[in-house]
Amino acid sequence: MKKDLKRTYMISRLIIAIVTFIIFNIMFINEDSSWKVLPFIFSIIAFALSFPSSIISKKLLTIGSNIQKKY
Repeated sequence: MKKDLKRTYMISRLIIAIVTFIIFNIMFINEDSSWKVLPFIFSIIAFALSFPSSIISKKLLTIGSNIQKKY
């Protein structure tokens, strides 16, 4: 289960970074060339912020598993 969970989190991180890149490319489509670097920066930030959020998600999963075991 741990391997599947790690793989799932990595796939979701990549999807979040790709979607962020696409959205910011669409947002800055009519801007000058100096704004073209921002989608790369924002996608890196989204990828980096997904690591702490996965820790929170794992804790919530363990809490949910413990609740199921009690009932």
